[in-house]
Amino acid sequence: MRGEFELALARIERDHSGAPIRLFPFSRSSLADKHQPKTVVVDPRLAFGRPVISEIAVPTAIIIDRFRAGDSLAEMAGDYGVREEDIEEALRFEQRLAA
Repeated sequence: MRGEFELALARIERDHSGAPIRLFPFSRSSLADKHQPKTVVVDPRLAFGRPVISEIAVPTAIIIDRFRAGDSLAEMAGDYGVREEDIEEALRFEQRLAA
């Protein structure tokens, strides 16, 4: 249990005084994967604290809505100027929320 707790704490970005400012939530179900990407971020300064793709601040809810509407990963990646892998991570995160 301690290892998982330490992994979660490592995904919190802090300011110079140590106060938490951003959280990179897990997007994959296996916490054993120590190298989970930090594609999705929760930052109160972006989108009112809703989860967004960290590089472009597009809410993950918009990504999953577009996916459900039939947009492809390649199309969304092109629209937002990110890699398809970033779109996949946003979808993984949203699917974890729904579970």
